[in-house]
Amino acid sequence: MNIDRMAVQNSIFYWMQRTVKEKGCIATTGQVAIGSTRGIVRQDNQDRAAVVTFYPSDKLSETVNVAVLCDGIGGLQDGANAAALAISAFVSQLVGLSDDNLKGQLSFAANKANGEVFAKYKGRGGCTLSAVSITKAGPVEIVNYGDSRVYLQNGNGLVQLSTDDTLDGQLAKMDRHVGVSLPEFKHLVQFIGMEGEIDTSSIDINKIKDGDQILIVSDGVYGVEFQFMEKILLNSNSAESSIKKLLLLSEWVGGVDNATAIILPAFSFIDEYESIPHGMFEITTWSSGCFFSIVEMNKQHFVSTPNVYVAADLHNPADKMKMSQKAKRKRITKNKQKLSGPEEQTKSKGEVSQLKIEFNDGEVD
Repeated sequence: MNIDRMAVQNSIFYWMQRTVKEKGCIATTGQVAIGSTRGIVRQDNQDRAAVVTFYPSDKLSETVNVAVLCDGIGGLQDGANAAALAISAFVSQLVGLSDDNLKGQLSFAANKANGEVFAKYKGRGGCTLSAVSITKAGPVEIVNYGDSRVYLQNGNGLVQLSTDDTLDGQLAKMDRHVGVSLPEFKHLVQFIGMEGEIDTSSIDINKIKDGDQILIVSDGVYGVEFQFMEKILLNSNSAESSIKKLLLLSEWVGGVDNATAIILPAFSFIDEYESIPHGMFEITTWSSGCFFSIVEMNKQHFVSTPNVYVAADLHNPADKMKMSQKAKRKRITKNKQKLSGPEEQTKSKGEVSQLKIEFNDGEVD
């Protein structure tokens, strides 16, 4: 299938540019929940996260579900935009691929995101990236760069699966302890936006069972005591309830950082997406507060003149207002786009891919 990845990337990047409301937003669908809050101290929210479902190009493959979270590095330039760029580049590299060797594809997509963020910011901007892919056949695959975290919650409690890319995290991984904790030990040794290739090591989960849950969080969530996080997850009756409590807890203890969390069940929600027709792909993306859906049908011929979006300047207040107004529309159908994304897309007349994007407002707490 010939997929216009740049169109997909631009669409997701544009969507990720919206402003998350101050009090925080939560979006849910079935047993999946995703939420984010700015916190009390920070002036903006530099966390970005999404849950993406798409049908691969291989007719024999299964629906692939990917949850990804990026936390913009506050001390560097444009953390929020770096996180949006990383997610859009990461997801656009995965759509249309086979579910075979997802581990390698996740690592490839992460390196693609790393390259694009570095190309834009030259090391002056970056973010973390934590991603989990789930298919019905398994196994669950994880990649993690930076200090956002991935946990597994099952009948035995809450277990951290990822390793922080900090000196503290690497020493703990090697079971070495120096007996002292210095601020420098918390500095990132790897993140998205570095020059060259990033370490492509990933994590397999072979013993995950239906009924288990995956939790992905930024450091604004896990900055609280581990036992409180665990008790919230074990004693909440829904993913949405867990997310609300985790975000509230992060504010109750000071709200010094942005806090974002994703909860998704291991396998049970996948059945909802088994009816997508072959010969097309669908991406349904949930993000804090709302979701959008991209449907691309390969090689569709258009008779009408395509709608064109003029590239917006994110630093221009007038353009910001226009983008905010567009984001409030319930449905936007686009035959052709020209967006303020990572790169302006161009297409020749004739056979082009159709992008259909749906916006739906979510609940605000």
